[in-house]
Order: sequence, then C-alpha cells, then structure tokens
Amino acid sequence: MWNRKRFVLSFVLVALAALLAYGGIVYVATMTATEEVGQELAATQWQTLQRIIGQLTTELIPAAKEAAGRPELAAALTSSAGAEWSALESALSSTLEDVFSVRMWAVLDRQGRWSAGVGLGQEAISDVLSWRIFQSAQEGRGDAGLYALAGTPAAVAIVPVRGGGAGEIIGFVMVARPLDRAFMERLKAYLGREVLLFGEGEFLAGSRPLSAQEEAVRVGHIQRANLRPASYLPAVDHLPHNLLVATGELWDAENRQIGYLQIEIPNPAGSTIRTAVTLASLVAILLGLAASFILAQAIGSRLAESADMLAARERENARLYAEVQQLNRRLEKLLSERTTQLRAAMSELQEAREQLIQANRLASLGSLTAGLVQGLSSPVATISSVVHALLAVEQDEERRRQLEEIRESVLHCQALLARARAYLRPGRAPRRELTDLNQLVRDSLDVTRHIHEQAEITVQLDLDENLPRVLVDAAQIQQVLFNLLLNAGEAMENSEPPRLLTIRTSRANDMVRVVVEDSGPGLSTADLNHLFEPFYTTKPAHQGTGLGLYISRQIIEAHGGRISGENRPDGRGARFVVELPAGIPAKG
Repeated sequence: MWNRKRFVLSFVLVALAALLAYGGIVYVATMTATEEVGQELAATQWQTLQRIIGQLTTELIPAAKEAAGRPELAAALTSSAGAEWSALESALSSTLEDVFSVRMWAVLDRQGRWSAGVGLGQEAISDVLSWRIFQSAQEGRGDAGLYALAGTPAAVAIVPVRGGGAGEIIGFVMVARPLDRAFMERLKAYLGREVLLFGEGEFLAGSRPLSAQEEAVRVGHIQRANLRPASYLPAVDHLPHNLLVATGELWDAENRQIGYLQIEIPNPAGSTIRTAVTLASLVAILLGLAASFILAQAIGSRLAESADMLAARERENARLYAEVQQLNRRLEKLLSERTTQLRAAMSELQEAREQLIQANRLASLGSLTAGLVQGLSSPVATISSVVHALLAVEQDEERRRQLEEIRESVLHCQALLARARAYLRPGRAPRRELTDLNQLVRDSLDVTRHIHEQAEITVQLDLDENLPRVLVDAAQIQQVLFNLLLNAGEAMENSEPPRLLTIRTSRANDMVRVVVEDSGPGLSTADLNHLFEPFYTTKPAHQGTGLGLYISRQIIEAHGGRISGENRPDGRGARFVVELPAGIPAKG
C-alpha cells in the first residue's frame, strides 16, 4: 500500500516540477519579447521628446549669456544704486522677451542672493545653492536643467557674470521657461502617450497627476533602471494593469543631462502573460493538493502510531511522578515537624538562659543597692537634720540661700535613696487596703516637687474627685507613680520651655486610670518595642539601671492591672497609662 502511494506521489511531484519549469520558460520568453517591443515602440517617440525638451533648455543658455555679457549688468552688480537696477531691468526684459521669448529671469550676486529679476522672485530661488547647474556656474560653466521654481516646473539655465580686470565671477544670470500642465498635455496629444518629467530625484510635471505613493514608485524606477549615459534608448520596466514604463535620461543638444523622462506604453503581451500564469497557478495548486493529501495519509498513520507510544510513556511517567511527589510531601512534613520541635526547644533554652542572666543581675544589684541604701541613709538623714536646725536660727540671707541649696540637694539624695529602696521591695507580697488613688498622686508629687521646680516644669492636675478607691499596696503603687513622675521630669530636662507635666485620673468601666503625660521628645520606635524589658534604658550608664519600668509593670500586674506607654497623639511628648481594678465608690 505504501509503495503505491509513494509512486503516485513521485509522479505528482515530477508533473508539478515540469509545469513550473514550462511556466518559467514561457514567462521569461514573453517578458524578453515584451521589453524588446517596448523599446522598439518607445525609441522613435523618445528621440522626439529628447529633441523637444532638449531644445527648450539649449536655447536658454544663449539667452542667459546674452544678459550676462552686458557691461551695465556687471556695473550694477558692483554698485548699490537703485536707479541703475531699475533701468537695467527694463532693458534686459525687452531683450530676453523680444529675442529669446524668455519672460522669467533673475540676477544673483556671488552668494546666490536675488538682486533683480522678472517672474522669478526670492522664493523661487530659495534652493538654488544646492542645484547642480548653480555649482557648475560657480565653476565658470553655463549649465541647464529641470527644476521646480516655487512649485512651478521649469527648464532653467544659469551662467556666470564676470567683471573686473581679472574677469572674476561677480554674479549669475538665471533664465527659465515654465513646463506647466498645459505644456505636458500638448506633449501627450502629440505622442498619444502619458509623459512624466523628473528633475534631480523628484517629480516635476506630467500629463496626468501622480499620488505621493505613485510618485515614490516612479522615482524608484529611475533609481533601479539600468540607464546608459548619453544614450537615447530607454530602459523598460513593468507596471500593473498591463503597462510598460520607458525610463531614461534627458540630454540637451550639448550633451548635458537635464533630468529624467518616463513614457507609459500599453503592454501588448500583458493579457497573454496573465492568462498563462493564472492557468499554471491553478494546475500547480491542484497538483499540490493531491500531493499534500497523499503525504498527509502516509504521515498520519505514522504519527498515530507514535502518538500511542508517547501516550503510554506519558501515563507511566505520570504514575512515577505521582509516587515521587507523594514521597516528597512525606519528607517535607517530617522535616517541618522536626524543625518546629527544634525551634521550640531552642526558644525554651534561650528563654531559660535569659531568665537566669536576669536573675543573677537582679540578685547582684539587690545586694549592692541594699548595702548602699543602708550605708547612705543615716548620713543623709543627719545632714538633713543639721540643715533644718541651721535654717531655724540663721538670719543672714546669703547663708540661708546656701542652706536652702544644701537642703534641696539633700532632698534629691533622699528621693534617690527612696527610689533605690523601692527597687528592693517588689518581691514581697502586697499588703492591700482600700486607698484613695488621688491622694497617692498628690503624695508622690510632694516628693518630686523640688525636682520639677528646679527643672522649671509646670505640673497640671486633672483629678476625678468621684474616683472609686482601689484595693492596693499603697507603698508599691506610690513607687510606680514616683518612678513615672521622675522619668517624665528627666525626659523634659533638655526640652524647650514651656515644660508641662500633666496627671489625670478617671474611671474606665470597672477600672481606675492614671495618665501621666510630658512635653518631652517622646518615645522612639526602639523604645516602644523594649519599653518594659529589664535593664533596657536610654539614659547614660551612670544615671539609670533599666529596671524602673520593668518593676513597675510587675507591681501593676500583681495587682491585676495594666500599664502601657505610647506617644501623645499630637506628637508632643510621651504618655503612660496605669489601670487598676476599682474597689468601692468614693464617699461623697
């Protein structure tokens, strides 16, 4: 079965190749004959157009030379008198129109700038410096060509004007004849063909208008044409709609190239070529479809077998992949469990280590603090008694002022000793009794008042007089308040006045609240994260232990309350809030 299909397929492919070869031979032979016909049809008409347009430009050179040879023109170019130009324009116009039938001319200075003229203004010669014929004139030769003058196609000639003893170039004369649409229509009527003129790389005029796209195509024909210089035999190219275009260079009678010319010629063999190509294409398509069908059947059977084999392999691979995935999931689960257990064990070990370190620190600090407090309490108390006795009998103002300063310092020392003594108490069990929280606030302020006054801190109280009493150890709660008030004062030491310390009490449901606010710099993010950790402090090493807030939290939580720290909403300082369970209502 496969051998028979292979034989049929080979036959179809050989027939297709023969058809394509035959079509190619017919096409090449027809195209060659068409080009020969086109050149034969265009040759005579081409030479006629060469003579007509070439004569137009050739006649312009003598006209320009006649004008350039006038002595009065050279004199005018070297003079600035307007009267000389006015008379010269009239004389030149008369000569050029009567003798040479030229009605468009202009005089240019050495730099190509317009000096005088009729029919050619400054706008018509704006691009003259880039023209080939102007560059030839600068070299001392007269030359002619086809150009667009302010949108009007024309045959143009330029010759130099010489003056002075050395005969140097002092200016230029430019003359022109328009090649407008009417002129091109007359050429079409004369030849019976569409005629198109091109200058230096651009379309100038034609017997029919060109779109921008068609103009680009025609310029491309000129660039691709195999033009033979100084030859009157054009190159023939093929266009759609059974047309041939004959493209060639335009030369004047003096063998100077002045532009390019295209003539459109009907293609006599166009229908024959199109019919032959269409039939060959249809037969080639049918043969190709037959070959494709045979190949598809043969390849399809092979592909079906391969597909079945691949499907079986895919199923086996899928089964193996599922088993491997299941094993991976089991291993991942086991690894995750072991990792979680290890992390928990490490966390417990680290926590135990930190607790042991903190316990050692607290024990060492407690022993040291107890010794210092015991050793300093008696001398400070003695100094305080002596100062009070001296103040009672001293009359001299200067000495009384000095004794007051000593008394303030002694009070500060006593406050520090009281604070240190308070750190030694949190371990004992609270001795709770119903206590007026407002009075604890006032008593704490009495202890710290001298510190606040010395730092120029204004204290503002906002106490709820109907506040319920609380069941607390008054000494421990006063220790907490005392610590918060001292911290607030220290936070405002370096702040700009006014320095304001605000203490408010209020009831919040079943809790009694104390709020302590300062106008200091506030708490940083790091402070907020470690605020109640032991041994964490922002003060210099010799000014703080980092235990005040830690012990305060232990005391408050032992009373069933809460303590928290934050920045004020307006960003002007810190706020600490202490909440304790309410006892019985205040008497009122």
